[in-house]
Amino acid sequence: DSLGGNSKTTIIANISPSS
Repeated sequence: DSLGGNSKTTIIANISPSS
């Protein structure tokens, strides 16, 4: 859960540089 969630979060953040 931690690994999968982290991976998805990282990918999303990389695609949408809004943070």
